[in-house]
Amino acid sequence: MSELIGQPLVKIHKLLPLSFSHVRKAPRDAPFNAVVEFSGRAYEVSYEMTTNSSGEKLVACVGYDVTDRLETERKLVEQQTKIAFEAWEKTQALRTIFSKINQGIVLIDRELRVKGDASEIFKDLVNQRSVEFQPILDLLFQYMNWSTHTLNQTMEILAGSIGEDIMAFKLNAALLPTAVLFTNDGHKLDLELDWQPIVDDQDIIDTMMIVVKDVTEANRLKEENRKAKAQVARVSQILELSAQGAQDFLVHARILIDRIDAAMPAGAGAEPERPGQAAIGYNLHTLKGNARTAGLTELAEAAQLAEDVIFPMISQQPTEDLPALALTRAQAVARVLAMKESLGAYQSTFEQLSNFSPTLQSAQHAASPEAGSADLDQQLPYWQRLARKTAEDLQRLPPNIDYQSTPGMMISTAAAAALNNAFMHFIGNSIDHGSPSGGPGATITIVASGSLDGGVTLLYRDSGEGLPIDRLRQAAVRRSALHESQVSNLDAAAMIFTDGVSTAAQVTQISGRGAGMASARSFLQEIGGRVSIQLADKENQYGKFNFALIIEIPPACVVKLAANPHRDNIWSSHRS
Repeated sequence: MSELIGQPLVKIHKLLPLSFSHVRKAPRDAPFNAVVEFSGRAYEVSYEMTTNSSGEKLVACVGYDVTDRLETERKLVEQQTKIAFEAWEKTQALRTIFSKINQGIVLIDRELRVKGDASEIFKDLVNQRSVEFQPILDLLFQYMNWSTHTLNQTMEILAGSIGEDIMAFKLNAALLPTAVLFTNDGHKLDLELDWQPIVDDQDIIDTMMIVVKDVTEANRLKEENRKAKAQVARVSQILELSAQGAQDFLVHARILIDRIDAAMPAGAGAEPERPGQAAIGYNLHTLKGNARTAGLTELAEAAQLAEDVIFPMISQQPTEDLPALALTRAQAVARVLAMKESLGAYQSTFEQLSNFSPTLQSAQHAASPEAGSADLDQQLPYWQRLARKTAEDLQRLPPNIDYQSTPGMMISTAAAAALNNAFMHFIGNSIDHGSPSGGPGATITIVASGSLDGGVTLLYRDSGEGLPIDRLRQAAVRRSALHESQVSNLDAAAMIFTDGVSTAAQVTQISGRGAGMASARSFLQEIGGRVSIQLADKENQYGKFNFALIIEIPPACVVKLAANPHRDNIWSSHRS
């Protein structure tokens, strides 16, 4: 621009096609500044009007190339405009969210007070229009069904997270409740809570956002859907059974649950007596196995959940920790109630189906646990089903059942129920102990015959590895003042009928709690029967002793024997 210096202003205009994009106004006689474009570049030009010695007016012109600077300024202005527009958009969006979102949103500051506004849904939830600066404890938390421990823990986590590195929150976030029951002004709502920390550029939590979602209606619909699916499953499971089999199961399951309920400890006093504890264990373990065998999975699962709480409770030593004991008892009572409700649902389903089925209707009216008789041979299909279901649950091959009997023996329905309860445990143990996973299925032999006194005797044995007599002998020593040398092999073997004694290496759904064989003996004793053990004289190849069980049904429970009922007669044979 040196060629412009000293040139008259008019000449400058002739030399340059000046395009003024910006003119800074100045007081009279002040320098005249402008930004001009010349040859694709931008220049900031200062014009200074001067007069030479001849009185001629001249212009002194100084120019600077400001193209890059102006481009930078333009980009900054554009970015600033963009940021301002985005902020405006976010503000509008936030206002829209707060006014229309179906979730409640509230922000919490370091003092655990509401920061700024909250969504309209949240305001409606807490029934307040002005929530800013209010303590979140008074506004929201006090209306939730939290225990004192949960409330204190939540407040401590929030207080220890806001204002701290986000890592502190991540370490404790799993302890924050996410599902609560909210009660305010008599209204009860199911709420889901989502805790979302808002951090600064240093990863320090500045604010905690709580997203509150009302899932009451969704939960109601889910529950209705669950009940509908459960009803469909119950119908299918009942129809899988024979009419009489379904009704017999329901009648005897009610007896077992009533026994469990009656033996449950009440209040916060002492533990139930040992017989009461045993009754709970025997009946619960048997109910679970029978429900699993019948294919009534809802009841089987309810019984399993009850067993998970009740067995540890009745096996513990007396404790003085009354709050913990009361909590465990409350859980146990709730689980028993769930079993009763499940059985009631099956019974209701059976009755509804009976309205459409004469066969089910006749079975319903004919059922009685005290009266009637049952063909002993007709119990075999139940034992076969039991074996198949148990093997399936344990992922084992089903056993081969070799059943031999004198035809025509009839026993009371009470004896049949007791025998089936006992066999549920016998067969379960045979498969769990005698059929290694992946190996060949067990072989179970059952021989039934009339006894000389008018009763019925059954011999039961399997092809399992046998009994670990040394381990059972040690159990006998622990439970008595005897020395090992004073415990015979037979006495040690009889320990399998003792409550709490098990030969299983670990607890499974089938065995390991030391309840099965004791339960079986208990059910047989209730009808006046008994079970004993026959033991081989020497160890087998596994270092254990083969054995057989002798089950005796008393004459009082026998309705009819065959003309020639005794063991030396011709046998009918059934194999499966």
